[in-house]
Amino acid sequence: MPKVRNIKLLIAGITLSCGLIFCVSCGQGTSQKRLSDIESILDSRPDSALVLIRQIDTTTLKGRSTKARFSLLHAAALDKNYIDTADTRIAQPAVDWYDRHGTPEQRLKAWMYLGIEQYNGGAFSKAIVSLMKSAELADSIEDQNVLGILYSIIADTFTITRDYSLASLYIDKSLSCFRACGRRDQEQRELLRKAGNLVQRRMWADADSCYRALIADSSVNQDIKSKSELDYSMFLLNLSQPKDTLAYYYFSDAIRKLGHFNDPSQKYAFAYLLGLFGEKEGSEKIWKIQPSSYSDNYLYHYWKHREKISSND
Repeated sequence: MPKVRNIKLLIAGITLSCGLIFCVSCGQGTSQKRLSDIESILDSRPDSALVLIRQIDTTTLKGRSTKARFSLLHAAALDKNYIDTADTRIAQPAVDWYDRHGTPEQRLKAWMYLGIEQYNGGAFSKAIVSLMKSAELADSIEDQNVLGILYSIIADTFTITRDYSLASLYIDKSLSCFRACGRRDQEQRELLRKAGNLVQRRMWADADSCYRALIADSSVNQDIKSKSELDYSMFLLNLSQPKDTLAYYYFSDAIRKLGHFNDPSQKYAFAYLLGLFGEKEGSEKIWKIQPSSYSDNYLYHYWKHREKISSND
């Protein structure tokens, strides 16, 4: 006989599913009404909005304007649920309609989501074109949070194509927008990105100040602070005159709080530091993990070589 707790969960699940299906198929009438209801919860309950979007039978949507609205909501719901899709067919109907018939905000969002989908698919040149078309409409809207997100994505795209000067410009734009609308969480993420950008531009002193400010700020989200400590540790290790002791301190603190590495380079760098400061058991435990790719193998041998040099000094 199943446990009562499991029965209650099953009933709750059935009730929720039926409620959602009823909301979409029976209780709301027109497609526009259904889409309006979804739009009303998109920011507060993006997971529920995506469930409702996926339950809509797209063959029942009539007219290009309705299909465009569905397209924009679908793209937005995926983005707000951190689901990275490279399927440009999701946002394209919104671009096709709103670019001629939409408000500036609809046009901006349509081009932005298309750019995100192109970025996710690795089509960075196309993504830049779409995102810059979106940015051309920035002066026409007042939503600083949306603009901050747009500028952040543009900065991402310029960073991955190694145009660090333009990336810096859009990081600063994004920071300004997030500060204006009080999105402190997003501002902190952009400050961490700014520090990394300064490193890429070889502006060592500015990068050092940016990392230190993030780490010292008691209001910074713990996850961002730990990531800042990891990035700052790697920065310190790669200086012409490495600061191993300080790097070891921040690395140890970050791993203790975060519980994982952000990339293989950090993993092998930490193994190097553990060995350098006498924690041989912890160091060997990491070295025993075999590299799983060519790039991992390169990083493995790079830090192994540094360890060998240090032990000979």
